[in-house]
Amino acid sequence: MAEAQDIVPGVERLTQLETVKIKQLTSSYEGNNFTVFDGEDVLLDLVEEYHNFSIFSFGRRRGFHMDVVDQTGKKVFALRRPGTPVGDKIQVRMGDALVATVRLKATLLVPVFRINDAQDKLVLRLKGKICDYDNFVLQTRERKTIGSINRKRHETVEEMRSRLDEYTISFPTDLEVHLKVAVIVACVLIDFRLHEFRVSRY
Repeated sequence: MAEAQDIVPGVERLTQLETVKIKQLTSSYEGNNFTVFDGEDVLLDLVEEYHNFSIFSFGRRRGFHMDVVDQTGKKVFALRRPGTPVGDKIQVRMGDALVATVRLKATLLVPVFRINDAQDKLVLRLKGKICDYDNFVLQTRERKTIGSINRKRHETVEEMRSRLDEYTISFPTDLEVHLKVAVIVACVLIDFRLHEFRVSRY
């Protein structure tokens, strides 16, 4: 077993990666918690702060606060989704500083998620397809494809009943680490907005 001083912090490792997996470990009744993996190694945990009344506010609209912690338990980012009827955004903070905002863009048929910078200006976008909420392409503001988010399909009845999802995320190795975190956060918003309780309607 590696000693604590031998552990490379998840965010530092994330700077060197072009692919990660994110698994949902608990569903909304216990609070939605996710873990980010590099292969079999845990990089980051996204832990929702649980509230007694959260079970009455389903994932499509529920506000939440999540801490992003590394393998040592150190908080490296924090996420906040306002619990409002138009709360289709997540703010990403590092310390007290806002570093990115992820928004669901209002579109007619195709789901589009925008990743904006601290000044709320577009940096990246995730675009889905009509009637396909499992696969998104990651694009620059000029709409050049540079990565993707793909949801693993549920193949058994047990997987469908579990309400737990798994995603594979790819992005450029040299993408700034706070933007890699923002893409991971966009995956969480995709899950809340489009897949929570198997409510797969846009």
